[in-house]
Amino acid sequence: MSDRNRVKFYSVSDLSRGIYLDRIETILDSSIDLNNINDVIELFNIQKFIDNEIFSSDWSPTKIHSYQQKVSRFNSIIPTWIVNHESDLIEATSNLFPEYKADFWEVVGNYNIYMDWSDSYFQALSSEFSLYHILPNKTIVRRFDSSLVERLKIDEDALEFILRYHVFLRPVSPKIFLPLSLEIYTIEKIMNRYLEKENLSIRILEGINAFPKINGQQISWKIKKLAKQEYDRIHEKFFRENDSQIVGYSLGVTFSPEIEEDTGYVIKYEEKKLLISYSSNWVIKNADYPTLLNNFIYLFDFVDPKQMRFLLHNNKQKHSFIDFISDSGIKGGFNPNFSFLQDFNMRRLQMTCYYHFLKDVIGITIEDLVEYFFAEYLPQEFSIEGFRICMPTKETTYLEKCKIIAPELEIIMKSYHHYVNEGSKSLNSLEFDSDTVAIKLLSSYLPNKYVYPGAEQFNQAAYYLCSNQCMLNHLQNKETSHDNFIQLLLNEVVFLEDYPMYIRDIEWLSENGFIHIAEDRKIILEKSSFIIYDLFMHGYMSWWHVDKNTKRILSDLKVKGFVRVPEDRRLFSEQECDLYNYILNDVGFSDNLGIRNKYAHGNIDRSTPNSQEHQDNYMLFLLLLINLIIKINDELCIVSSGLIVGRDE
Repeated sequence: MSDRNRVKFYSVSDLSRGIYLDRIETILDSSIDLNNINDVIELFNIQKFIDNEIFSSDWSPTKIHSYQQKVSRFNSIIPTWIVNHESDLIEATSNLFPEYKADFWEVVGNYNIYMDWSDSYFQALSSEFSLYHILPNKTIVRRFDSSLVERLKIDEDALEFILRYHVFLRPVSPKIFLPLSLEIYTIEKIMNRYLEKENLSIRILEGINAFPKINGQQISWKIKKLAKQEYDRIHEKFFRENDSQIVGYSLGVTFSPEIEEDTGYVIKYEEKKLLISYSSNWVIKNADYPTLLNNFIYLFDFVDPKQMRFLLHNNKQKHSFIDFISDSGIKGGFNPNFSFLQDFNMRRLQMTCYYHFLKDVIGITIEDLVEYFFAEYLPQEFSIEGFRICMPTKETTYLEKCKIIAPELEIIMKSYHHYVNEGSKSLNSLEFDSDTVAIKLLSSYLPNKYVYPGAEQFNQAAYYLCSNQCMLNHLQNKETSHDNFIQLLLNEVVFLEDYPMYIRDIEWLSENGFIHIAEDRKIILEKSSFIIYDLFMHGYMSWWHVDKNTKRILSDLKVKGFVRVPEDRRLFSEQECDLYNYILNDVGFSDNLGIRNKYAHGNIDRSTPNSQEHQDNYMLFLLLLINLIIKINDELCIVSSGLIVGRDE
């Protein structure tokens, strides 16, 4: 066998493309002559090909049987050659083709060739290989456990593999294994070694911060603190500076007298800066407390006014090119995508700018608005009294503001939960209840409050109607395509005859009520298609904010399994719970911000009480508090409208 026309068989899936069939046929039709280790690995790959019954359509049954018989002898030929060359295997593998290095260790593992190797022999042989080639082989990792621990202590890429095993999601890459004797203190030393480098990866730093407990042991808080500091420094450089090559532009929010009052705001792109300017004159002229609160809805778009859904959520449908080329995320993580991070930073900037504008220009604080809502608005509008809140004063530092507002936010959530379940009388005895209420269990007056996508049925409908990967998006006879099938039907006149190859898919959509085939064979969208699209893009709908006809359609979709409508009464949707837990708590996600826990447990920098970090965190607390107010107000408005009867007190 000659190296001249060598072909790399990367995997069975690659082989199935049939592009190597001529090469395989040539080899199997000739006598097997193994000249070097590369010939051995090539036989191994051919064996995988034949064993998986991937054959050329030109091969006759007789030829296939002959090949299978010949390949069956490889189980003896391959390990025998390697065992016979163990004395010079180190030299032999030095000439191994780079693309065959991982295959070599797969051969060693599959045939148990390593069983009689000493640790010193393994160390000498493996020294010229990357851990990437060795760690996917579980039996080898278990056999040479201690040797591989020693290798990890000095290997430049050790931390990458440790994080890949414990933290990162890498569905495309081969699964790897780590030595069982690798202990937490060794991992700490490897992390310390990495943190001493000059050029640090923001992804690796993120992985250190999200590193989980192993057998009840956690890495040192000092390591996590150092990693967090470096992460923030690099994040600041790439995500906030004007010359950022990742974001492409920085964000800015201002209030300007030049913006017309009836316009509200103007969005401008100046060089590498996205600038949103709001009308300062309008805010000054409409400085009553209810309007200043409503600005969060109708001016800043914190929520969708039609359904009062939080618009800040980690929408997995909004993956950008940056998300595509970056790592696939962290195990058990919130894994914010690029779109979320942009929106997240914008919301925090909006809150910061509005906070300072109200305080410095009008003389009103966001804290004043919050106190007004609970002390005056609720008693006046809904006859609800007893909510006690103690907001930070103007004079306190941002560090103290955060320490004060963190428990206040929790008290408000708990107070509303008790009010819904027991009425106003519960607010007077709340101080005696020390139990906490999980965010996902906060009660609501409203039954069947949220509508969510179903499982398989919804996914199939969403693929046909909403996915940019579905072939229904394309009209070959018109050379026309759109982002999804819904957009195509909204912009083109389409007939059943336009889909000769996808008639069954079109019939499925028609049978399930998502489209209508008119008498002239024209394809027309039904309202249920737009419901699927809404759920595809937002993750949920509010039952109490849709009309009767939409409720009827949703009920039908629920029966068919396209949507689910939980009967439990919950204040927040699942997506909203995720957002609150991601920002506030240390539970739920491995990559959460956990700002409430930081101030509750003192895991913060106290040396600069008015630092940018404390100000940013305070704005996040206010963001969640304002969203909570919007949520409570919306629910009470629905109850008071008579659509649902409230609890008798």
